Amino acid sequence: MKIEQLSPGMVVYDCHSHKMGNTTISSLGVWEIEIISVDLEHGKVVASWNYNQPETYYSHAIGSWKKNKPILVKGPFGNYRRATRQELAEIRAVSSKVRAGTS
Repeated sequence: MKIEQLSPGMVVYDCHSHKMGNTTISSLGVWEIEIISVDLEHGKVVASWNYNQPETYYSHAIGSWKKNKPILVKGPFGNYRRATRQELAEIRAVSSKVRAGTS
């Protein structure tokens, strides 16, 4: 994501892997980031990450933020990963049927 795409009040998502407790199993975590203010002149953003106190972020940190929340799939050990293209197509097909009112 580029700093020019951000605006105050916008919610974006930070997505990165982390270890599950004291194991070697990796999981993908998604956290909300609420944009408080954007300073294009100095290339910095004041944002609240995961509902914590606002902090200042610069362009190198903003690059990994996502505009849309990624869809995650739960694995056999409780870990999460991104959905594949096939899984995304299936999820969208089911959700379109639900919106249309058919089963």
